[in-house]
Order: sequence, then C-alpha cells, then structure tokens
Amino acid sequence: KIKDGLQVSDNRVTAQLLKVVGISNMVTMMRNLGIKSNIDEVASIALGVTDISLIEMIGAYTPFMNQGIYSKPYYIKRIEDSKGNVIFENKQNSKEVLSERTAALINQMMQLVTTGRGTASRLRGQYGLKMEIAGKTGTTQSNSDGWFIGAIPSLLCGVWVGADDPSVTFASTSLGQGASSALPIWAKTIHKSYNDRLTKLNRKNTFLSPADSVYRAEFNCDSVILAPPTVDTLATGGQ
Repeated sequence: KIKDGLQVSDNRVTAQLLKVVGISNMVTMMRNLGIKSNIDEVASIALGVTDISLIEMIGAYTPFMNQGIYSKPYYIKRIEDSKGNVIFENKQNSKEVLSERTAALINQMMQLVTTGRGTASRLRGQYGLKMEIAGKTGTTQSNSDGWFIGAIPSLLCGVWVGADDPSVTFASTSLGQGASSALPIWAKTIHKSYNDRLTKLNRKNTFLSPADSVYRAEFNCDSVILAPPTVDTLATGGQ
C-alpha cells in the first residue's frame, strides 16, 4: 500500500507508483507544485535525485496542509520606514493544484510517518511532541543530505542538513539520515514556537478534516489499496 510505503520510506513503492503514473506526468505535477529547478526526466526522480532548494520544497508541501492550495513562499513579508509607513509588502501567490480529497489523503498518510513504525516516530517518544504532525523524512545517496519537512496545524517548517559539496557526507546512515540529522532541529524549533507567545500556536489545533467523511473511511479500510492519481489529476489538480 502507498500509505505503508510512505510511512517507512520504502522506495520500492515510490518506484512502482512512478511506473504507473509516468515520468512526464510526475514532472508536470512537480511544476504545478512550484518546483522551478532543473528536472531530468528519468526514472530515478522517484528516489529524490533532483537538486531542489529548501524554499521550493516548503512550497511544494503547502497543498498537502491547506486543502490542495499551493502558496508560494517568500522571504520578506513587508518593509516599513522609520515612521511605520509600508514601502513594500509581498502579496500571497496562491492557486489550487490538488483536489481537496487528494490533499487530505496525503496529509493523513504523512501523519502516519510520525507515529508507530514511521521514520519520524521519534518526534513522539524522544521529543515529546503530542500534537498532530504531518511530515516526511528524506536521506540522499551516501548520507550527503538529511531532510525533514513537517507541519503542525498553522505552521509548516522544513529543515535541510548538508553541504554545498555533495562529497561531504555523514559517516553512517544512523547519523546522516533525515530522522537523525534534520528532524531534531525541526522538533526543537517547534517546541520553541509553541513556547513563544507571539506565534499564538495552540497545541489542541487540528488539521482541517476532509469535507466528506468517506475519505477517512476509505483511508482506514485495510481492504482498499489507494489508487494512484490519474493523468488528469496530475496535470490539472482536478478529479
């Protein structure tokens, strides 16, 4: 099942899914998710061989946390002069790229990553985070990069650990994997965010539920294998 493969980062499931969907459709979806970096249309893109910036990755995850709506990240919200007059303000660039149903299912699958045997389950035991969390760990070849992109309700945060030169690597997977290198930084950042009154974060907040309870029932049914997105869904974000 796709949800089981995502939970434990089983690349075999990802490779099989790409084979069903098709490389060109996958690249189209990546573009819809705001990825501007060069993408080689090869089968290994399913394993994360494309060099993508952290800010692009953050943007690509926004639809999974926001009912299918992509929001382009930006560094500066606004600039004010010494008198408080706004001389520049960024405008949010948003668009629908996934159906609400697809986004909800992916969000629920990513929540499993942080529980049970999921690759990010140490967020619960070791770091004591009890709120809803949806996320994904990532580790590149030879442990040169460690990733964790995760969200709590109202806050999406990404961490990349690595070097500009990919020949600089961790000595072992136990040290270099995303769950060991990037995840601890994410966990400590979230702890501080909740303790900062300016963020106004509430530990009891939850992700928006799917509009139709059938989605959740379908996801929890052991006899159902989640079908991969259709070509139309990948290309347009529609049903």
